Amino acid sequence: MLSLSEVDPDVLKHLREALSKFVLPDNTTLLQASKDLYQLSQHPSFLSSLFFILANESATEMRHTAAVVFRRKVVKLWKSIDDSNRLAIKEATLKRLQEEPDPVVRNSVMEMAGGIAKQEFAKKRPWEEVVKFVHSSVHSGNELEMERGTQVLKIICENAAGYLTEHHCGILTLIDEVLKLSKTPNTWQYAVQAFNFLVPYLGDEEGKLVRALVPKSVLVIKSMLDNNMEVMFLSFP
Repeated sequence: MLSLSEVDPDVLKHLREALSKFVLPDNTTLLQASKDLYQLSQHPSFLSSLFFILANESATEMRHTAAVVFRRKVVKLWKSIDDSNRLAIKEATLKRLQEEPDPVVRNSVMEMAGGIAKQEFAKKRPWEEVVKFVHSSVHSGNELEMERGTQVLKIICENAAGYLTEHHCGILTLIDEVLKLSKTPNTWQYAVQAFNFLVPYLGDEEGKLVRALVPKSVLVIKSMLDNNMEVMFLSFP
């Protein structure tokens, strides 16, 4: 059974060795590293050892690789993980979101949160804690926290847009608040991207909120274009 409760020193040692090989531009070495990871993944403490590296390793590249491998493994095996370990993984992911200092590694942790959110919302198990995290970040009064929270919202909408019907009005209202409160172009873009991912799934019942958001989104896009900023994935159907 998969678990986050124990870290095996031997697995941790071999896992560090395998992950370190992924930064080497040698196909033979990469192939061997993949085989090593597969063998290690059969051990019950594989996930806990991976997350230990993600949370504690000093080398940024190794933390990033650990985050990518952890996300892929967790999303693939989510249905087979018991409830207590699902809860532990969700709690650990949110904690890592708040504590990870490196933006590249943090982005991978955000993608992890998005993958987990898709699994949970698809099974009608709303991940209330991540929703609270996004709300508290947006209303924190801190631009950096607001940006991070809105980026997480964007990633959740990107991954789970088809399963968020019951949350449409709340998300659209939150996006509107972000565009009113934030002064950061990155945050604006994440908010508009989140809106854009939801658009194909919106109906008449959200019409009033949509009509209010469209002109604001257009103004954001125009402002970014006027300032020669990169605009991505902002096309309304």
